[in-house]
Amino acid sequence: MKVSRSINDENIDFYKKIGQEIVNYRKLKGISQERLAAVLGVSFQQMQKYEKAVNRLPLDKFFKINEFLEMHYFGSQEGQFTPRELEIICAYRKKDYHRLLELVI
Repeated sequence: MKVSRSINDENIDFYKKIGQEIVNYRKLKGISQERLAAVLGVSFQQMQKYEKAVNRLPLDKFFKINEFLEMHYFGSQEGQFTPRELEIICAYRKKDYHRLLELVI
């Protein structure tokens, strides 16, 4: 089964928010896209796609970014998300109810 890496319209705002937060933290720390891409083991172009919400950011890559950039809280003025909260949100959006139950119980 092939997994789609593109983002559907339903989730685009969510991934744009994540991408913008990555850009903000990256620039605040003075880290280039190339450097962050190297840390993740992806190309510079792929890093651009994550930041611009062209491709969805896999959860394992998000956690690497979170740790590398020391992003303790994540989100906009509407609310801050911890990595655990973000994982819950991702599981819900993917309709992965088994994982969602593991996270909240």
